[in-house]
Amino acid sequence: MPLDRFSDPIGVTSRVFDYGVPAKEFVPMGRIVLPDVGKKFVIVFAPTSTGYRVFPVRTDDPDFKADDTIIFNFSPMDVGVELGSAKQVVRSMKIGKLRPAPAVGARFFQATFYQQSPDGPLIFNNTRWPSSDRLRVFAFVFKDPVTGNMTYRDMRD
Repeated sequence: MPLDRFSDPIGVTSRVFDYGVPAKEFVPMGRIVLPDVGKKFVIVFAPTSTGYRVFPVRTDDPDFKADDTIIFNFSPMDVGVELGSAKQVVRSMKIGKLRPAPAVGARFFQATFYQQSPDGPLIFNNTRWPSSDRLRVFAFVFKDPVTGNMTYRDMRD
């Protein structure tokens, strides 16, 4: 699976199917159950101590619009997210959706990510994101396994 982009689309004939390791013989690792509504999905695999947790995200949802952001919190702690004027706490191993409202005519908005510390919220990333009337954002928050620091990656669709 690519880590810096979405893999090529694949068609499925059922809303319930197994995923696994491609080899001479298919070795199943788990099951994917797609929601009843929708025809196009991004399947996100979150690593866990026993394998993966699967998040099917409907990409043809009419409420998932340009400039919207879906936050996948794969970290062991809750995170706070501010995108422009939109604010949300995303629980550990959960998904949040934000719709930032940049200032009229603005081409960028502030993107700030927080983690909880003994002294209160601690910023672990603060940057500007471009505003787009054509792209949606998928952001993945996680604890870096090498440094132990909180971080994120994002992909635009």
